[in-house]
Amino acid sequence: IRPSVLVGRRKEFRAGERFAILSAKILTPFMLGSLKKYKPIHVKKVVRAILRIANLKNQKILYEYDDLNKLGRI
Repeated sequence: IRPSVLVGRRKEFRAGERFAILSAKILTPFMLGSLKKYKPIHVKKVVRAILRIANLKNQKILYEYDDLNKLGRI
């Protein structure tokens, strides 16, 4: 599982992480092609994707943004 910047609520404050999330959100429209895998993704979507991946019977080993985004949808 290779998510990019995880977006979601957190108890503790991390300045560097907040800066990374803000920067990634601003740059998201420009993340096309091979840069698409660096788009921020919500942690809940990643968790849903992990649960679905655990039940798949395929040989795929690597899951990045596109895969997690598709599998993490409700």
